[in-house]
Amino acid sequence: MKKALFLIGFMFFLGGCKDEESIYPSVLTEILSICTDAEGRAARLCPDHSDGYSIENPAGFPGLTPDSLYRVIAIYEITDAENRAAYLYSLSSIFSAPPVQGWEGEIKTDPVDVQSIWMSGGYLNMVLLVKGKDKEHAFHCIETGDGQHLVFQFYHDRQGDIEAYTKKAYFSIPMQAYKAGHETFLFSISTHKEGVKTYEFSL
Repeated sequence: MKKALFLIGFMFFLGGCKDEESIYPSVLTEILSICTDAEGRAARLCPDHSDGYSIENPAGFPGLTPDSLYRVIAIYEITDAENRAAYLYSLSSIFSAPPVQGWEGEIKTDPVDVQSIWMSGGYLNMVLLVKGKDKEHAFHCIETGDGQHLVFQFYHDRQGDIEAYTKKAYFSIPMQAYKAGHETFLFSISTHKEGVKTYEFSL
């Protein structure tokens, strides 16, 4: 059985994928899952809304754990649609930790702006615009419901960082564990432009 691993050790300036200025052929850029094989190679791409693809260059991404599932941003090209094969150009880590239960202490809600937010593949995915300069920001998704209602709050602590520049930050929160007991959930996030925004999603 594959175990899920979440790439969450990132600074505020995670930005986008590596080699951003490189020009690729006809490629797709997506938040998706990848599976590694027994040797720790990136073996399979698993987009949320389509069947998976075998990776033609599995050895090109060292440092992955064998027999594991990662949530990432991938730049890839479908090279053989009939045989479900793809060439992987880049992987970038994103925040994909599960919601925190039983949070103690203040929930920091420094504002961000939401470029996009959606559910797919059992994950709550977000592209956020975060203002800062050079300090590490802290992020969490915190469960705040009363047991009857499923409610989550986005935690953001910019830790005194100056709001000098705007950068994109990517999140993919696993929500599969809640599907058995609930049909929907609420998610609240503090924004610069619209104050606190609350979204409702189906599980």
